[in-house]
Amino acid sequence: MGLAGVLILNAASDVVLDDWMQDHLDHLRFPKEYREVLPMLKTLAAGGLLLGLKRPWLRRLTARSLVVYFVLAVGYHVQAKDGANETLPALLLLGWSLLAVRARTDGSVRRGGEAVEPGP
Repeated sequence: MGLAGVLILNAASDVVLDDWMQDHLDHLRFPKEYREVLPMLKTLAAGGLLLGLKRPWLRRLTARSLVVYFVLAVGYHVQAKDGANETLPALLLLGWSLLAVRARTDGSVRRGGEAVEPGP
């Protein structure tokens, strides 16, 4: 649920911090015609993760989509020659998305086809 919360907060900040976000997306050279969709995509992804708590296929589909999204985000940061401070959030969210792909609804993580229980 943590990743879903981060996505909702991020979508809200995209709207509230509109001028800053537009400047940031200009810096990344992200196409203007796709910018309005970003908050909606993040909100839908959060919903997919939350609904995925009861429907594992939806969680896996959403998490895999987020992996693609954050791979692209990291690519935009690399293309813009951003340093670690600017690229790190996208890398962390990419890692979190990869964990979400592997996670099970009981909190365990699959490794090599076996479920590994979460630690204390």
